[in-house]
Amino acid sequence: MDLRFFTSKDSVFVKEVESCTGISQFRTVPYFTDGSIFNKESTIPMILLGPGLAEMAHQPNEFVYIKSYLDAIEHYKKIIRHTLRTSY
Repeated sequence: MDLRFFTSKDSVFVKEVESCTGISQFRTVPYFTDGSIFNKESTIPMILLGPGLAEMAHQPNEFVYIKSYLDAIEHYKKIIRHTLRTSY
């Protein structure tokens, strides 16, 4: 079973997240995420957006900077607010 997924940088979803957060460094990554399981048909646009450093994920000394953690929470809030405003 192929569990890869891909969301184009040009998708409306990515553009809206960029607009909400000011983040524009989206790129393809070569690792597994639970999103692959929840979206097997790859019909829902997805991105991975979190506070951690990719190279630190699942390492014995994995950590997240507190500022990055708090920044991520603000980004999630902006995305949720934007989605709620444009969904109705």
